[in-house]
Amino acid sequence: MRDRLKRLYNALIAWRYSIGFAEYSDAIVLDKTYFPTVHWIKGAPRKRWFADPFILSISDHEIEVLAEDYSYQEKKARISILTIDRHSYRLKHISPLISLTEHLSFPAYFRKGNKLYIYPENCRSGRLTLYEFDADSRKLERETVILQQPIADAIITEIDGKRVITGTLYPDDNGKSLFVFPFDPAEDNTNAPPLQITHFSDNTARNAGQYFHVGQQLYRPAQCCNNRYGECLVFQRINKTDHEKMTMEDIKRIYSPSKRFNLSFHTFNIFHQEMLVVDASGYRFRIIGRLLESLRNTFRR
Repeated sequence: MRDRLKRLYNALIAWRYSIGFAEYSDAIVLDKTYFPTVHWIKGAPRKRWFADPFILSISDHEIEVLAEDYSYQEKKARISILTIDRHSYRLKHISPLISLTEHLSFPAYFRKGNKLYIYPENCRSGRLTLYEFDADSRKLERETVILQQPIADAIITEIDGKRVITGTLYPDDNGKSLFVFPFDPAEDNTNAPPLQITHFSDNTARNAGQYFHVGQQLYRPAQCCNNRYGECLVFQRINKTDHEKMTMEDIKRIYSPSKRFNLSFHTFNIFHQEMLVVDASGYRFRIIGRLLESLRNTFRR
């Protein structure tokens, strides 16, 4: 009986994510208070939700997004390509791409020629895998393990002409330590030690998206996880020290602008300085979830 009540309670307070789009401008980073109007997608299935979005392409009529595609029934996510109407923001099509027995999320990628290299999070497996995707045939062609570490929300970026893998490590993946590992496809760095570990004063180590430039300055979108997972976005300016180590300085924190999805705001990605995509979460059953949260907080006092 107790287990049944616990399962029912967990179902009633379950979160639901959504993704949204907005026009990009540098003021989003440089202005302390500005954030543009977000257009949230319409027509998502009730038994699924989407999070961790990365824009693949934009045409006059459609937006294609790589995203975490979660099923309430299966209690795990796959990676899918979502096709969304650019004008109405209505979901048009879901194309499953990567599905494993384990949960997958955060499908970051980089391009090389007509190939797309996707490296979704699968930290419970203890490794990071790179999938080669052919944009013409729309098929996966090869997979390669590139890091033997339980890395969460990994981002491959270039620092001073060298590519590195950055991310937090499970089980402290929502903590204060960001790890930087070497990445060179021509070399076997799968078991290489970290080049650097950056320690933060609070739980803002976890990546929130691809690193990006404003002018010549490099920034990192991060997640604040002080009170709950992904409670807000943090923009951090990346600086260099005399010893070629990166330091990161908080510039701005942004909470979800949505009343419906107000529990977290934890992914931020830019496409060609033109459009940005974010995600946010709220209770699946909004009224019941908020009521149960209020009761839980009352009894904890």
